[in-house]
Amino acid sequence: MPEPKPLSKSQTELAKLLALFRREEMQPLIERIDKQERELAAMRDRVAQVRYCGTWSHGVEYRGSNFVTFDGSLWAALCDTRSKPLESGDWQLVCKRGRDGRDRDSRHEPHLSSPATQVPEPPAASDAEAPEVRATRSHRSNGVGRP
Repeated sequence: MPEPKPLSKSQTELAKLLALFRREEMQPLIERIDKQERELAAMRDRVAQVRYCGTWSHGVEYRGSNFVTFDGSLWAALCDTRSKPLESGDWQLVCKRGRDGRDRDSRHEPHLSSPATQVPEPPAASDAEAPEVRATRSHRSNGVGRP
């Protein structure tokens, strides 16, 4: 491969100007990318700390962004803390405890059914009824064609 020709003085000056321009234009972008990479690394560290720790326990130190259950509600630690939720501003309520459910519905347990809780079947269509009425009753009993 032949040796490249040396640059002329004007070409050398032009190359220097292009390099300077490129550096001036690129430097803000390089700095911006570096900053975003540092922020991303910090976010990854925070996400790695997000953890459900089960039911709150006395004496345990919880880290900021840990989650615990306390009194049926879900709480997030806002900072490192040993305090109990509701006793300091170190915790944020995430999901409030719901109401307790009722006992199971007796319709789902046949041995608990009574005639008062049973839903009667619709009357059968008689041959004397008009065909439209028979069709409507037939669809209703099958769960089809409800208005």
